[in-house]
Amino acid sequence: RSSDLAEKNQKDAEEAFLRKTEELNKEVAVHTVEVQSSRTEVTDLRRSVQGLEIELQSQLSMKAGLEGTLAETEARFSAQLGQIQGLISHVEAQLSDLRSDMEHQNHEYRMLMDIKTRLQEEIAMYRSLLEGGDAHVSGLSNTIEVSKSGPK
Repeated sequence: RSSDLAEKNQKDAEEAFLRKTEELNKEVAVHTVEVQSSRTEVTDLRRSVQGLEIELQSQLSMKAGLEGTLAETEARFSAQLGQIQGLISHVEAQLSDLRSDMEHQNHEYRMLMDIKTRLQEEIAMYRSLLEGGDAHVSGLSNTIEVSKSGPK
């Protein structure tokens, strides 16, 4: 009985060992597939990362180029704005000078018009005096002629 029992135990142990080995082989096969799948996924992710890094570098280069263009444009427009502001200041100064000249000329014009009006009034007054004087002179000449012709 002990040899039968030993043989049975050995057989049970061999079967258990075979079952465990088979289970382990299945697990190894599953894990091998998982490892291979993970390796493939890692490789794909590395490729994606490389592609994204290339894209990022491209975008950064484009950004740097656009920033350079923006800086150049800002500098150009700033210079143009400075020129335009200079022109505006110059035109405003000319306009101020012109306004001052016009006010001066307007003042002189008013003075001349006042002088003209006074001169016209004086001329009118002298004319009326002369006409009144002519009438007076003509009255005197009539009187002189009458006296000349009368007592002769």
